[in-house]
Amino acid sequence: MTERFTLKNTKIWLAAGAAALGLAVAAPAALAGNFTDKAVSFDGVNLNINDDEDLLQTLIDMDAEDIADLREEMADARADIKDAIGDVEEARREAKEDPKTAGFVDIAFAAASASVESSTRGVFDNVYAALDRAESNLDAGKVEVSDAEFEETSEAIAVIREELAGVEAALDELLAAMKSS
Repeated sequence: MTERFTLKNTKIWLAAGAAALGLAVAAPAALAGNFTDKAVSFDGVNLNINDDEDLLQTLIDMDAEDIADLREEMADARADIKDAIGDVEEARREAKEDPKTAGFVDIAFAAASASVESSTRGVFDNVYAALDRAESNLDAGKVEVSDAEFEETSEAIAVIREELAGVEAALDELLAAMKSS
């Protein structure tokens, strides 16, 4: 009786551990760069993607230091995601040692990957669309800026796009690692 009870508890703990690991891996990815459906925040700068005027003004106000901070924060987010990929791969290697555990790990990672995918895809699309609108408004001269501010703002928009694409690519790698078996 005791042996069955222990085996049953082991299976439960393995399932719970696999699920917790999956969610622990998903959390940094989903929150990388502090993305929401309303804003992207980094180091004190909040890009309100639902208010075109506010977004453009924030982009205009960004200076070289803000851009460097953005690059650093996005690099940190990519590094966190790469670490999560390593955790996924390690969990898969360990799970292969016990076929009973492998199923739990697969289920946990499938659920976590679905969560990451659903929580980030729309956000990326919204941010890219907001940046497109800001760039269009800047190009159309809807705000008065000096030539230097125009160039700096255009650079900020380009850097944000580039860095978001890097985070998005890292998330794609994480999703692929989570979905592989």
